[in-house]
Amino acid sequence: MAGIFNMAVKGRVYIFGNRENKINPIHETNVAKMCVDAIDMDKEEISLGGPEIFIYTEIAEIAFEVLGKKPKIVRIPAWLAKTLTLPLRLIKKSIMS
Repeated sequence: MAGIFNMAVKGRVYIFGNRENKINPIHETNVAKMCVDAIDMDKEEISLGGPEIFIYTEIAEIAFEVLGKKPKIVRIPAWLAKTLTLPLRLIKKSIMS
């Protein structure tokens, strides 16, 4: 979330992948509290998430609205992101071998 807001502050937000990718934002302190509380729970699985589900475009639009700026959102298709990061993945693979 902070990353999207920081991009909006700079004037442009880049969204990678499918424009319908969803996120259920939750603050890290809430996650930490639930982890501590879960220690005493007799459950194998717990549900954790914020009260609303957004697509990344909506979050970017909210960030621009808060800043009073016109939204400038650049969508980068997943195939292009994978292609552009291929050299980095190959370098990482060769270093790890």
